[in-house]
Amino acid sequence: YSFILEAQELLNVYISNKQIDIRPQHAPINMIPSFDKAEHRLFLSATFSNAGAFISELHVAKKAVDTPIKMSTLTDTGEKWFLTFRQINSHYTDELIRSFIQQRSEKQNVLILTPSNEAARKWKEMGARFYSADNINELKQNLTSCGPLMAVIANKYDGIDLPDDLCHFLVLDGMPNQNSLADKSDTQRIPNSITTISPTIHEIEQGMGRTVRSKSDYSLIFLLGDKLQDFISRHSNMFTPETQAQWKFFKQIAKDIKHNYSSIEESNKQLNNLIEKVLVQDDSWIQLYKSKVQKIYKEVLSQQQDQDYTFEQAEQAAWQYALNKNYQEAARVINQTVTSDSGSNNGIKYELMATYYDKFDQQRAFDLQKKAHNE
Repeated sequence: YSFILEAQELLNVYISNKQIDIRPQHAPINMIPSFDKAEHRLFLSATFSNAGAFISELHVAKKAVDTPIKMSTLTDTGEKWFLTFRQINSHYTDELIRSFIQQRSEKQNVLILTPSNEAARKWKEMGARFYSADNINELKQNLTSCGPLMAVIANKYDGIDLPDDLCHFLVLDGMPNQNSLADKSDTQRIPNSITTISPTIHEIEQGMGRTVRSKSDYSLIFLLGDKLQDFISRHSNMFTPETQAQWKFFKQIAKDIKHNYSSIEESNKQLNNLIEKVLVQDDSWIQLYKSKVQKIYKEVLSQQQDQDYTFEQAEQAAWQYALNKNYQEAARVINQTVTSDSGSNNGIKYELMATYYDKFDQQRAFDLQKKAHNE
């Protein structure tokens, strides 16, 4: 509550038919001196999908964002074997896919993550046991004592740690939903921006890591749903280099199976063969995975380029001016980032400028908001 009071004139308010969400425009880190004044700050995460947020939200220097500490090899990470049915054979239907996974669940534990209770219901009808976010410990106990078990969880992509032999078979069924009103608002206003895309990427990568918790872990990760597969394909370059390498490796395998085996029966046979090889940790397949993924990983790292964080730097500078009630300077800083190109990025800038202009020139603020809407 004190964070809201600190910037009570600079709040974003989101209203739906069920709730009201109130939050500061940016994190008021100035209220946490131990963090704000720290000489050294270390950020650890397996999923950095929007590095610009470190600048705009946490006042991190661009130089630090441009030069993160990266792993030169993947020797300290576990194996993630991605599989998507329709990239292997376009004749797979949802019913065939679920039936295949149901049959596999008779041999080993399977964890299924869905975006909603409705999506989870389909799995429950096929014999899956439903778990909520509140009984993850019960899930772990049952995977240990009641297996093989097919378990399904709705709208929960983090906070589930299934290491070692608890589970080597993970299913992501469908696109994660945006939960907060702020994220939903961004999706409506700027549907193709990094602000909108990065939270979804973060949730997907969080989900992918539930069954791989250390370098000794390995897991088959099935991706279901055309929207999810299409999203990953279109935005694959925004995922972490590790995930990009693993995804590209899968695409090579999928291409080989699709080229050599045309029927569903043949595809099933090849999939089951691959699954068995992974589950028994066949030396030849594991060496193939390690060599190929490592090679692709190095290629991904070599192709990465510095990003332009001009707007994020301006956002943070303007926020500091606004906290000191220098709204004219805050608006001027944002105005300097407006480009001659039309599009939603300029729309966001006009809207932010309108927020600051509203404090001293409401007509200009109104005109800028209209301009933002038209972009």
